[in-house]
Amino acid sequence: MLFLLTSRYGHRKVNISKVNDYYNITIYGNTETYKFMLNLFPSPRIPISNDLTSLVDIFSRKFYDYYPIKGKIVDIGGYIGDTAVYFIKKGAEFVEVYEPNPYNFELMVSNIALNNATANIKPINSAISKNSGESVLHVSKFIAGLGSLYEIPANSITLNVNTISCQEALNKHIDLLKMNCKGCEVDIILNCGEKLKENIDHLIFQYTDISENSLSIMLEKLRDLGFTIDKVDRQYRMVYAQKLSTKKNHSVVFDNFIYRSNSQ
Repeated sequence: MLFLLTSRYGHRKVNISKVNDYYNITIYGNTETYKFMLNLFPSPRIPISNDLTSLVDIFSRKFYDYYPIKGKIVDIGGYIGDTAVYFIKKGAEFVEVYEPNPYNFELMVSNIALNNATANIKPINSAISKNSGESVLHVSKFIAGLGSLYEIPANSITLNVNTISCQEALNKHIDLLKMNCKGCEVDIILNCGEKLKENIDHLIFQYTDISENSLSIMLEKLRDLGFTIDKVDRQYRMVYAQKLSTKKNHSVVFDNFIYRSNSQ
């Protein structure tokens, strides 16, 4: 993963060092510097480990550069705060970020501070679901990003976590809603459609096949709500959509076939 992070980063530099129980990764961009703490190996104090996949997705695969980064963003499945920090340093005004895993959340708070972003990022230690309350999160011991309310990864532990309803979390105007929450995207799209329609301009999410037709059901629901599906990346299971009222450039991608048109 470190090779993938550096090999596509061209002239940019990545440093990694160990400090106590954690590894520090520093990524030097053209004008920005990003600093992240990760726990790469399970220990008696921290029974799960982080991996570099999310950083590769952000910095090498450019998952979140599809739309202009600006305004107010809600980040559901914030992991260690890496996407939230990236959004702020790329031009967002404010990010509200949700992460239910307490071990990830501890790192998230530290990483927000490391990047001097505490004034612009609000971390919330909760999952997003249909209803507020409590639920059980299943987390892989070896890939802490694989945490789900809906699936049970191999070699997992269970954590009792708080949940906030999607109605509450999406009850304001949001320029971009990012979701990487291993199944909660289905709950949100199917149960909070009116909030999406009223408040969300752009949507980026990684989908999980919690049922055979879950992707097609979500895409149909988004179209019914007035969204255009701009890109479906089946290799990495990413979906990009925007509200028709905010759309200027129309670009649809399915499995590496690209169709583009312009509308005013």
